[in-house]
Amino acid sequence: RGYAERLYGPIEGQNQREARLSSLVGVGIELLGGHDIDEASTTLVKRARIMLDADFSFISVRDGDGPDVRHHVRYVDGPTTAINHGLYFPFGDDIGLVSQYRPGQGPVWTTDYPSDTRFTRASDGDAAMRSEGVHSLMTMPMEHEGRHFGNLYVGSRTVRSFTAAERSLFASLCSFAGIALARAGEFS
Repeated sequence: RGYAERLYGPIEGQNQREARLSSLVGVGIELLGGHDIDEASTTLVKRARIMLDADFSFISVRDGDGPDVRHHVRYVDGPTTAINHGLYFPFGDDIGLVSQYRPGQGPVWTTDYPSDTRFTRASDGDAAMRSEGVHSLMTMPMEHEGRHFGNLYVGSRTVRSFTAAERSLFASLCSFAGIALARAGEFS
């Protein structure tokens, strides 16, 4: 490595961390400043996609409480055709990437969705992901004080690993979102 690279590499890394933190604080202020669930959710999917340099992002929300509980896509940002408002995902302990989530362990992700064998695939959701050409996908529930408000997803059509910094940023976004959505629900 050259002298300049050794000298400026750490500075560039510090600048990137500061920019991410600044963006995160800005999102937190934006989310907590709103009083409307739709406004907060729309802001969240847009900012998550941009901050994580993803092709798309979406929120799925729980639909019902009985034995046939499902999640449906409610908010989407980025160019998609198959992942759209109203797409349903069955809900279960072993269904979909989100089934790998464990509280306190941060988001779950895959670098190559089509070849990941850790979870059972739901037909409609899997068909939509394959139709979109999704490879990298990360998700985490948005929760606050024991209440679940849905799951946030970001995805890309290329194989990529989410860095530790990106996973941390995503977890913080989901935490802010849980608080903001709880607060917005109080105003509804």
